Amino acid sequence: MRTHIIGVFFGALLAVLLPMSNAGALLVSGDNGINLAATADFSISGNFLIITLSNVAPSGAEVPADVLTGVYFDFLGAPDFAPVSALLNGNVVVQGATPADGNVGGEFAYNGNVSGGPGSAQYGISAAGLGIFGGPNFNGPDLETPEAVAGLNYGIVSSIGAGANTGVTNKPLIQSAVTFTLEYSGSEALSLEDLSNVWFQYGTSLTEPSFTGEFPPPPPPPLAPLPEPATMALLGMGLGGLTLRKMMGK
Repeated sequence: MRTHIIGVFFGALLAVLLPMSNAGALLVSGDNGINLAATADFSISGNFLIITLSNVAPSGAEVPADVLTGVYFDFLGAPDFAPVSALLNGNVVVQGATPADGNVGGEFAYNGNVSGGPGSAQYGISAAGLGIFGGPNFNGPDLETPEAVAGLNYGIVSSIGAGANTGVTNKPLIQSAVTFTLEYSGSEALSLEDLSNVWFQYGTSLTEPSFTGEFPPPPPPPLAPLPEPATMALLGMGLGGLTLRKMMGK
């Protein structure tokens, strides 16, 4: 019976832990079905929302519209966030100098009240201004003039294509990801269950490619614990005893 009790305990524990892990980390992916693909890995640490934005295209960027420049999303309850940092975390700048401390915050901007962006999402992070973002505000130095989020500078690529045009080859670009940290100022705990409407934006215009992200399916419910072998044996003996009793009574 002890095994049965342990099985029930771990089944209940799994049922509790699965929603907790689902609320703490979430990988959203998207693609255009042709040559563009991106992921946004959302996680929560205390009052910080951490987003790792990656270009995972199977082929290198050939034109500016192949360069991932931003991510957009909604959050239930419209919590207030403030930009903290934008870091390479081991990734590199191609066609430009990689800062020794990995800080590219001076080339990205956050807006918590986006109007007219992809998918009408409320929150956005971008390397391109798009008429939506002001100056860079992720607390980093200016790495490339102008001192603004403008053009393609520090957009994200999986690599540079062999046939890339000069609109790509003359820009400092990031290969392959940037990690952004936003600080939440509310008192209630954040939950990624409240995250929705994630969009990826490419290029330097809202008319260039953008597509929505796909959320992973929810984890399956935990399996019911199987009866322990001793319980099955006792059940079999009981059924056998009933059968023998019926036979003797005839």
